Amino acid sequence: MDVLLKILLIIVFGVIATSVGVLSLSIFLVLVRRWKNRPPVTSRRSERFPEITSWLQKRITPGEAIAALEAFDASVIKPTVRQQIFEGVFVVLTGIWIMCLCRRIVDGAGRTSSECFRAWIADHDLSADELWKYDTGGDSWENLHGECGYAIVRRGDVLDFWMEMMN
Repeated sequence: MDVLLKILLIIVFGVIATSVGVLSLSIFLVLVRRWKNRPPVTSRRSERFPEITSWLQKRITPGEAIAALEAFDASVIKPTVRQQIFEGVFVVLTGIWIMCLCRRIVDGAGRTSSECFRAWIADHDLSADELWKYDTGGDSWENLHGECGYAIVRRGDVLDFWMEMMN
């Protein structure tokens, strides 16, 4: 009798997990269509330039910034095979795989922060501009509203920024 009960529980759990997966896939497909067709938010980005100007700390070369980001990327602990298997099973059973798939489709393939930064820097001509590191500093990190990154500056005005970290 115990064996039949275990089999029945496995079947019920499988049906529930499949139902949740189908429902979450349906929701995902609707949301992706909306996300893909949404115009990029650019108007609010420029409103942050004065704020970031007040946080500028030090002029830096693109090579120094890339080296710092590569060092950060190298310090990230890679998950073991066992952790990857456990996370994979968890993601599949809970339906979170939909969010992972969405992130992959909307944001593209996962890249390191140094790769993303290289692509961002390649889009900017730094011949007349300067690259600066910015950081909110002070107690902002302790109060959970810290931010740091890199800004492109021309004659004291921020033209664009790349946020490295935020909490």
